[in-house]
Amino acid sequence: MQHIPACGSLRNLLLTISYDGKEFHGWQIQQNAMTVQEAFQTALSKIIGNDFDVKGCSRTDSGVHANMYCISLKTEHPIKPERLKAALEKRWLPSLSIQFLCGKQNVSGE
Repeated sequence: MQHIPACGSLRNLLLTISYDGKEFHGWQIQQNAMTVQEAFQTALSKIIGNDFDVKGCSRTDSGVHANMYCISLKTEHPIKPERLKAALEKRWLPSLSIQFLCGKQNVSGE
């Protein structure tokens, strides 16, 4: 979890992604293995910096594919969802794609 300042306009974005799990060792970040979460956070940090909190809907095993994997992203960055979607897809591996992205303004930091 990254630091998110207590003030400002915190948004909670929902992303639904699909991916071919052959290249990944599950969702959750691990030492010495590429994971979906690591690929997502690496691309995301290049776009909005490091002040965000990411939570996946579940953990997955190595090699598992997903058609509708949900990610919660909390951030104060003002980027519009459609611009974030395009920017992420430019920086991701070809085996990852965003199916849906929407957001809500002014959510609680808890």
